[in-house]
Amino acid sequence: MTHPSSPDSSYFVGIDVAKATLDLARSDVRKITTTANDADGIRQIVDSLRSTPPGMIVVESTGGLERPLLDALLDADLPVALVNPRNVRHFAIGIGVIAKSDPIDALVLAEFARLASPRLSEKRSANQVELEALTTCRRQLTQLRAIQQNRNFSTVSKTALKTNDAVLRSLSREIEKLDRKIRALVESDDDFNSIDKLLQSVPGVGAVVSATLLA
Repeated sequence: MTHPSSPDSSYFVGIDVAKATLDLARSDVRKITTTANDADGIRQIVDSLRSTPPGMIVVESTGGLERPLLDALLDADLPVALVNPRNVRHFAIGIGVIAKSDPIDALVLAEFARLASPRLSEKRSANQVELEALTTCRRQLTQLRAIQQNRNFSTVSKTALKTNDAVLRSLSREIEKLDRKIRALVESDDDFNSIDKLLQSVPGVGAVVSATLLA
């Protein structure tokens, strides 16, 4: 059995995530390494960092594009933090970086890792992964239902209205199914269940908001 090396606090890493590419910057080398944002590209990054892990790796939250990379880094026991882009942008302005481009963003993230010491991410349980997928699907269907509802105000065609109402009923049924699955998952997990009860004790926080926060 092999064990990961201890993190090397002499250098820090920032990885800027785009749909097609990953830009990696190191605090000790003024050079950007670009790989494809796919399984091979992620494997290259993990392999390059595994032998001498940095003090910290910082990745911005980008609506889910970063998740395969983040999970791979965590699986390799590498110290990685997922950070809010707003915090990074404020940090960039604070250190005098106004321009925005992928290479600059990667360098800013490396500096953020070195100076800001964000909280490290932890591996997610299978239930966390499933809950995130279910709540994301529910949110997307809810948005689609709102779009369909608005279409009823933009047509007077009885046929179009009838078709749109059928789509709305179908979407509502699927959302109700997801609500039941989400509720069952939360209640089956002791940690989720206890936090859910605490969250819903707050006025204005219901089952949907609580599940979203848990995810």
